[in-house]
Amino acid sequence: MADILRYACIGAGKIALKKHLGVYAGIPGVEMAAVCDASREVAQTAADRFGIPGVYTDLEEMLKKEQIDFASVCTPNCLHVPMSMALVERGIHVHCEKPVGMSAVEVEALKQAVDRKGVTFMAGLNFRFSREAEQIQSYLRKGRLGDIYHAKCGWMRRNGIPGSGVWFTVKDLSGGGPLIDLGVHYLDLLMMYLEYPEVASVKAHTYKKFAGATSRIREGYPDRGEGVFDVEDMAVGLISMKNGASVCFEFSWASNVEAEHRYITLLGTRGGIDCRNGVVKYIGEKAGRPADEISPSEPVAVGKPDTAEHLHFLECLRAGQQPRASLEQALKLMHIIDAAYASAGEAK
Repeated sequence: MADILRYACIGAGKIALKKHLGVYAGIPGVEMAAVCDASREVAQTAADRFGIPGVYTDLEEMLKKEQIDFASVCTPNCLHVPMSMALVERGIHVHCEKPVGMSAVEVEALKQAVDRKGVTFMAGLNFRFSREAEQIQSYLRKGRLGDIYHAKCGWMRRNGIPGSGVWFTVKDLSGGGPLIDLGVHYLDLLMMYLEYPEVASVKAHTYKKFAGATSRIREGYPDRGEGVFDVEDMAVGLISMKNGASVCFEFSWASNVEAEHRYITLLGTRGGIDCRNGVVKYIGEKAGRPADEISPSEPVAVGKPDTAEHLHFLECLRAGQQPRASLEQALKLMHIIDAAYASAGEAK
């Protein structure tokens, strides 16, 4: 493989600017070759900012004219699989934003193509590379939790609807609300800690209580009028594993909580983990007395560029190794999300 890898970014919106273009532009050995977005103005703005010579509004045109080694896919969710598939079929390695697709059927088709072409594919699950994840995995590797029999996770926002009149709130474009938007991160983390056990059943409820409430729009996101809002703004549920373990989850864009918070709780036979907003606390005993530990950690700054995820992808790409956030596990996660939505039915 060449020392210099030619890179393209498909989609040039907020996540592309903050997380993908902004990071890959600073990594030695990466040549910023092209950017493609449905809006030429958006694509040109990104190109000017990062010194990218190739500017396109059509992916097929870009692929005909450019020699690309790897690419990020940062489009609305409904385009993740089609865009990734087009890249994969041309032997281009892919770093795709979460969720990889909008259904397990989509992701399974993509996985078959990736396996057939032998390219490297990684899901953009950046929380796997956070300090909190490293700390929790350290406790797990040392066996300090014993057998984990129950776990909980959540990401609750008070005013966090990602805009009005935008694709996030349209099911045909996004695949769903906070379950597929926020839940994809923390369910993935939790399942990773549990080593992705086989799922026996999923029971969920979804709610839509704040559609049209402009006061609940997340700061920095557009208010373009009412638009379509046919996804949930909150999802809760219970996942039962075939090994007897259970997982409770809750995710919301808008709810009457005191403040936004993210958490993971792991209950094991030897100890437990309570992680809230990136601060990890180990709960255990020593000589029959409580012996808790708090791991010093800077809370994860959501949206803040972090090179760990990108360097890992490039390392796997060059070595031909399976990335930590693999497509195989992304498919298992999508099966859980599909089952949750099927169980919940229409948001109430």
